[in-house]
Amino acid sequence: MPKMNHSVFPMSKGKSFEIAVALFCAVVIIFTTLSIFAIFRNRQNYLNEGRIKASAQAQLLAENSTSVISAVDLMLLPLCSVLQHQSNLGQLLSIDAIKIFEPQLRLLPQINDLFLMDSNGNLLYSSQRAGKFETPAFADHRDAWLEFSIDSVLVEKDKAAIVLSRRIENQNNEFLGVLGAVVDPDFFYDRFSDYLDADMEAIALVDISGVVLTGWFRETYPETNLIGANIQALPHFSSFSKTLLSRGGRATYEDGQTIISTHQLQGFPFHVAVSYSQNNVLKEWRSEAVRDAVTIFFTTVIAAFTLTFAHRHRQRRRKAEKELYAHHEQLEKTVAERTEQLTEANQKLVQKNEALEGALAEVKTLSGLLPMCAHCKKIRDDKGYWNQLEAYLSEHSGVTLSHGICPECIKEHYSDYAK
Repeated sequence: MPKMNHSVFPMSKGKSFEIAVALFCAVVIIFTTLSIFAIFRNRQNYLNEGRIKASAQAQLLAENSTSVISAVDLMLLPLCSVLQHQSNLGQLLSIDAIKIFEPQLRLLPQINDLFLMDSNGNLLYSSQRAGKFETPAFADHRDAWLEFSIDSVLVEKDKAAIVLSRRIENQNNEFLGVLGAVVDPDFFYDRFSDYLDADMEAIALVDISGVVLTGWFRETYPETNLIGANIQALPHFSSFSKTLLSRGGRATYEDGQTIISTHQLQGFPFHVAVSYSQNNVLKEWRSEAVRDAVTIFFTTVIAAFTLTFAHRHRQRRRKAEKELYAHHEQLEKTVAERTEQLTEANQKLVQKNEALEGALAEVKTLSGLLPMCAHCKKIRDDKGYWNQLEAYLSEHSGVTLSHGICPECIKEHYSDYAK
């Protein structure tokens, strides 16, 4: 019986499965790595967006504040030109000529007071009817050091002001006095409150030394006196660097918790500082990161479950294949043994059949009708030859004959020997 082919029950190719598992794990690792990289890249994008927003807000407020102060100075210039043609500023009080500019004050609500001082520092005019007024730059104007000056002063304990002043001199270059305007810093935020972004933590207007003139905070701090305080003493600005102010222009500073951007008012010694909390800037990123992390986690779990399920299925399949292979081997062995037994039995049957056929042929030969000569008693075989009776019987029956003389023949042929 031919041997059965083992390819009918193929075994799993372990190397192919291992390669597939390695590729699957590589895909999962690459997916996880790229996802984590994308999460941190998005974090950096959100921080960059916060820096851009802080810088843009600081620049917007600084430019608006610059325009407010510049408008005040543009009002002072023509007034100074009128005053320079006067030989005595006191004469203006009698003709009340300076009051012609009072209607313009209504167009500039940022001005709290418009004042005029003579060469001795005496207050000649105040739009608010103030009794006296002092400007920090009076001595510099008098000594011809400064033609234009802008300073910040504390009008009250919790109230600051910006003072713009210009030197007045006649056509002979003689010092006549000082003309100035007092600007309320709070006007900047009263006017531009609609531009304030809700996700900012704080805004502050500071002078060149870091003294706060006004500010806006998301949260209130009643125990903290904001006006006149150093900016580093305020919440959200504790890590503020004064070097940002000394460099001028615009700058950004970070300490891991806040993003601070400053922008100088063009042509003026003031800065707008804007503070963003990194915690708020990254709020939306954290939500996205949690969502992405959950997605990565469940994807990894599903991948691991799929891999485990495939591995167990492969083990069960390999076990079943081994059992089937062993059963197949046992079946082949049994078939071989039975085939060998049948072959031996068949050979024995063939031998027995041959013996039986020979015996049957002899029986047929001995039991059939034998032609015999009536005189010599010879027997004719199947081939037509005549054989002696003794030879024929010996050949076809296996009987060996011996010779003797019966009593009748002795009497007939050998009577002399008969008794």
